[in-house]
Amino acid sequence: MSTNQIQDIVKLGLSSVRVDSTEHPIAILPENMTIHNLEEFNDKRAYFRARFETTSFNALVEYAKADTQEDAQAFIDERRMTAEIVFDMGNVQSPKHARHRAKLDMVKTAAFKALCEFEGVKHSQKNFAEWLEDWADYISANDENGNEMPLNKAIQAVRKITLDYARNEEHEVGDFAATKSALERVEAKSKLELPASFTFTCDPYTGLSIRDMHLRLSILTGGNEPLLIVRIVKGEQLKESIANEFADKLRDAISDTDIKVNIGSISI
Repeated sequence: MSTNQIQDIVKLGLSSVRVDSTEHPIAILPENMTIHNLEEFNDKRAYFRARFETTSFNALVEYAKADTQEDAQAFIDERRMTAEIVFDMGNVQSPKHARHRAKLDMVKTAAFKALCEFEGVKHSQKNFAEWLEDWADYISANDENGNEMPLNKAIQAVRKITLDYARNEEHEVGDFAATKSALERVEAKSKLELPASFTFTCDPYTGLSIRDMHLRLSILTGGNEPLLIVRIVKGEQLKESIANEFADKLRDAISDTDIKVNIGSISI
């Protein structure tokens, strides 16, 4: 009997032994002594595993409450406005596979996305006025005293902006020299009262509170035509406030479960 035949007999003997002491029943087959998972041949999986992904805050909460497991943990990333729940987390003494997860990726509402893409960018009178018209349901205009003014009048004032040029010259003559200087001043004016600021009101993310976001208007006069730009007043503070609300609201929503909440992300 050859050496290869003896090896095959030994392998066949090993292959008849199933290893069922773990969550994964396995068998060793003769060819190359490869380990094969037999789970697919069983009626049930060795353990539950799934990945649920959603952009709905309420959907994540409902899923979490319906399938809470012992030692489940949630990880909230305020900066990215995401959250992930690992249901089969286990613990240090008894770690599990962490393959049952639910992830929430908050998506900006259409109105808030439009505002974020528009603010901080230079716009022509035409583009600026048309944007105000497109999102008029969310916008109110304010005069320089902070009082609300009709939005249609603010839009007309934007359309009628003109640049007014003024030039001042100074001459100075002395015993030994003569100097000449010129100062040109450009001012943006309108036949109608220009708004000083705007208020944009919307919910930044579905499921979060509606907010009033104040926009400061600036008119740039350095070119041949005026350019308009709005910036969110205290924009970074607004982002921080939205992120804090997201974390607090999710923490409160699953407070009646055994899920431990962490601020941050995790890689497993």
